[in-house]
Amino acid sequence: MNEIGGILVVLAHFIITSNNVSSIMDFEQIIGILAGILTTIAVIPQIYKAIKSKNVDDISPYMFVTLCLGVGLWTYYGFLKNDLPIIITNGVSFIFNSCMLIIALTAKSEKN
Repeated sequence: MNEIGGILVVLAHFIITSNNVSSIMDFEQIIGILAGILTTIAVIPQIYKAIKSKNVDDISPYMFVTLCLGVGLWTYYGFLKNDLPIIITNGVSFIFNSCMLIIALTAKSEKN
């Protein structure tokens, strides 16, 4: 997980300190992309912990259903606006959160 954080810091530093920031993308877009990346990878530690410990007792499937619906709608919105960063970050987030939901539901059904 530390590798991802390091990569993000280097990427952000490169983009922000580049002499041609305006030609690459504007500052608002950089902030949006970084926010999307961080939001997308936020669930990875939870997935890792659930797989490693096989304990999902404190995981709420309802929260992940709601989150999947939200990022699914964001992905659709990205297609409507033809906004690739929104499509990619929310599409990947949908996949990650769906994986967590499946892990939680599968583990809970195996306990019963």
